[in-house]
Amino acid sequence: MLKIYINELEKADNLLEIFKTEKGKRGTFTYNIKSEANQPYAQESINNAQIFVSSIKSIIENQSKEKEELN
Repeated sequence: MLKIYINELEKADNLLEIFKTEKGKRGTFTYNIKSEANQPYAQESINNAQIFVSSIKSIIENQSKEKEELN
């Protein structure tokens, strides 16, 4: 049980780190860099957003399954 908790905690930390990084980059690139230079960073942000959303969806699906199993 402790291993599962630690694993999930690490996943949550990774997701929060992605969120914080992207939030910081948004301000920097929105105001300080020309739009042409943003392309590679925008693609990285899209990739990080996909990872973030996929992880959140997985968490929600797992919680729904666990809830159904309890009923």
